[in-house]
Amino acid sequence: MAITTLVVEDDPLTRLMLQSTLSDGGLEVVAVGRADEAFAVVAERRIVVAILDVHLGAGPTGLDLAQELRHRQPDVGLIMLTSLLDPRLAGEGIAELPARARYLPKSAVTSVEMLLGIVREVLAEVAEDGVGARGDAARWTRSRSAGGQGLGALTDAQIATLRLVAEGLSNAEIAARRSISERTVEKTVQRMGRVLGLSADAARNQRVHLARVYFRGLGGHGPLDSDGPPAEADGTAPS
Repeated sequence: MAITTLVVEDDPLTRLMLQSTLSDGGLEVVAVGRADEAFAVVAERRIVVAILDVHLGAGPTGLDLAQELRHRQPDVGLIMLTSLLDPRLAGEGIAELPARARYLPKSAVTSVEMLLGIVREVLAEVAEDGVGARGDAARWTRSRSAGGQGLGALTDAQIATLRLVAEGLSNAEIAARRSISERTVEKTVQRMGRVLGLSADAARNQRVHLARVYFRGLGGHGPLDSDGPPAEADGTAPS
């Protein structure tokens, strides 16, 4: 099922690679290099997900474009690409990241499956929360989903939650730390378990498994890896 995806990237080679990768993944892709070209596309077509480079040379930035896209099409999925590890490094005066947008450092994209996994996650949110084209997004997500895809399939927000789970924080503590609801944390933990192919056993045990995945992802063994029985991931029952 083709999904209309907008790619805005000023580097021709990167733009071509993104277009090819996403097309091979079953998406209908429109790729342009400037914000004004993107506005022209949006004026004529409905976009389900947009992948935008933050820095587009002279003129509006990718964040400016993201804000305008969110205004014109409120349910569009947004993924921001940048060479910076944190958008705050861009300095003062840059537009804020729109709600529900994903921030993705280019250096963090290490495989085709990782990129498609992030797109899949954004499309799942469009299918759940959007008001338009949700049927196509849901069908594409289901058709491309597969268990046990590894850490590369997790979004930045999920990685942030995974790190806090590994630190032993409860759902309530994670919610307070990330300024989100406990229900959102619970859903994120469940979704990470599915993406990573973990067994859907007791919530406490799943958090232990998630913590192990996190520490192993750091390149070594974490405090939960030992010859004895697994330690608890946190000191209290998950909220």
